[in-house]
Amino acid sequence: MKKKVIYLILAIFLFSHPAAIFASEIFYNTALIPNDAYFSKQWYLKKINAISAWDIEGSKKDVTVAVIDSGVQINHPDLRDNIWLNKDEIPNNNIDDDNNGYVDDVNGWDFINDTSDPNPKLTIDFIDYEITHGTVVAGIITASTNNQEGVSGVARSVKIMPLLVLDSKGAGNSSSVIRAIEYATKNGADVINLSFAGNVYSPALEVAIRNAYKQGIIIVAAAGNDKEAHSLDEHPMYPVCNDGYNYENLVIGVAATDDLDQKASFSAYGNKCVDISAPGVSIYNTSFYSPRRENGELVLNKYYDGYWSGTSMATPQVSGVIAQIISTNPSLSRDEVVNILLGSSDYIEKLNPDYKNKLGAGRLNSYRAVYMAKENLDKQSVYFINSAYSDRKSSIKITNKNGNLVSEFDVLDGYYGGINISSADLDGDNKDEIIVSPKDSGGPQVQVFSPDGRLLSQFFAYDEKFRGGVDIATIDIDNNGIYEIITGAGAGGGPHVRVFNKDGGLLRQFFAYDQNFTGGVKVASADVNGDNVTEIVTAPGEGGGPQVKIFDTKGNLLNHFFAFSEGFRGGLNLSLADIDGGIRKKNEIIVSKASHGKSEIKIFDYFGKELSSFSAFGDKYKDRVNINTGDVDLDGQDEIICGAGPGGTPHVRIFESNGELIGAFYSFEETFNGGVISHILIK
Repeated sequence: MKKKVIYLILAIFLFSHPAAIFASEIFYNTALIPNDAYFSKQWYLKKINAISAWDIEGSKKDVTVAVIDSGVQINHPDLRDNIWLNKDEIPNNNIDDDNNGYVDDVNGWDFINDTSDPNPKLTIDFIDYEITHGTVVAGIITASTNNQEGVSGVARSVKIMPLLVLDSKGAGNSSSVIRAIEYATKNGADVINLSFAGNVYSPALEVAIRNAYKQGIIIVAAAGNDKEAHSLDEHPMYPVCNDGYNYENLVIGVAATDDLDQKASFSAYGNKCVDISAPGVSIYNTSFYSPRRENGELVLNKYYDGYWSGTSMATPQVSGVIAQIISTNPSLSRDEVVNILLGSSDYIEKLNPDYKNKLGAGRLNSYRAVYMAKENLDKQSVYFINSAYSDRKSSIKITNKNGNLVSEFDVLDGYYGGINISSADLDGDNKDEIIVSPKDSGGPQVQVFSPDGRLLSQFFAYDEKFRGGVDIATIDIDNNGIYEIITGAGAGGGPHVRVFNKDGGLLRQFFAYDQNFTGGVKVASADVNGDNVTEIVTAPGEGGGPQVKIFDTKGNLLNHFFAFSEGFRGGLNLSLADIDGGIRKKNEIIVSKASHGKSEIKIFDYFGKELSSFSAFGDKYKDRVNINTGDVDLDGQDEIICGAGPGGTPHVRIFESNGELIGAFYSFEETFNGGVISHILIK
């Protein structure tokens, strides 16, 4: 392949690649650990310590990386097993099965030609190094490793979502990029790779980036190339500098370094836009294969090629490591992932004295990043908080996942009956407190305990004389990491929802149903519509019907639906769960009947669409099922925790969202038949 230098020349709303610079061939002596044929040519994997990272065992959750580029050859022998699959779309039936606005988008979309084929498109005037660019980027992220084929990718357990926005000459328009970002945001991408840059600011592009950021997606962009390697502080490029007016760090900007950890001669740099650096010189990887002759020369005749140089070769390495962090520990938030990425980088400022604070936190270190993610995962332990539903002195039993007793303490002194349980960090000490309240015939008292049973605070959520019990949940109403307590009045009181701080200070209140309704109200909170903002979800207690309502934190109604037939009376039990996992944290709505009937568990989305259902205790069991949710196995996906109601044994069962039973234990002696409530505690 001819030696080429590509620099970005961007007209208004026009993008082209800044990154494909071809350098002379350089070989490095690297231990051949995987059996991939060209692994020895991938010097950068050793430089970022990727090989050691592969040995770290984590959750291995699949992570989706959207590659917004010139298309990806989805049948490439080193990529075909790692291409994203839209499971809700039936191939080639000319129907938009999943109603996402795109017909037959099984593997992605071509936003230039508006087709469902995300492969690169050959035109008469194609440029070979431009048309292959997206395939190179995808291979750097996750070419299949140890498959006796070609090269190794930085990350494992990754699916590439190919979104074509650049034509065979490397040009495209900002509207295609915006649509691609919106597509990735709506269709489950965890990471978005943007290996291009331009010098024109687009407000609409920043809106799309900000919306993805709000969804918890991590966007990674190339710093850009230039013959004179300019400063982004003086001459910003986009999208790498789309960090918002408050510098929220909407985009992770990537500069390029060489094999000596020095800034690559072509790489842009800057204090404001660059977050991290990664190797970007002489990169060998996957290539678009479609052999033909151009001007007498055979081109596009290799599945693997090089040597590529540029910031857009460095960028997918960062995207790959981010994907590895998420895959290793899916319980991490977006900010935690970014902090690990930057905090684990290697210090290279002494090697770059002219670029102090201009190359981000340092040079990418895959092993250290993945190790830190795993270390965070290992520090977490899962316990269950158990209590009797009725017929027993109110107490808390904390057990491990096998039901073995860890500790036990009394709550609600003098009260004999069931209790409601919740847990969250109420004081900002990074440790969950345990919140309890009486069920059914109890008073309006709410108590807060430390995990070792110390009473920290207590208050009355309603009139002290009220005897209908209090439903409880927690909410981070101001998004500061410190949770508040939500209460719902039990039977006999109005459908009164209140929000308190841990000491009982009333913050907000509203009525979830008609004020004359006195059947009780159940409460839960999480982001259920994917806007990265917490909502409050309610359901009627045993005196009510099956209507689920969703409110914003100020009590404004957003949506409602019926979980069972409208004529049903008996109320609902309610919980919320992130059944898909990952950093996006969008929750589904889980319900069961609060009165006698089948032990059916139903799962709904925000719009009231039933996603799945299953029986927790079999068709013969006719009593209520108490439900809670939590990430029991720390894989980033919540499980559904079901406790048998009064009349059943104290049986706790743990299910995946598809109804697969993954665990069970008895929380009290097997002869006890007063019912059980079980809630997860992570500490």
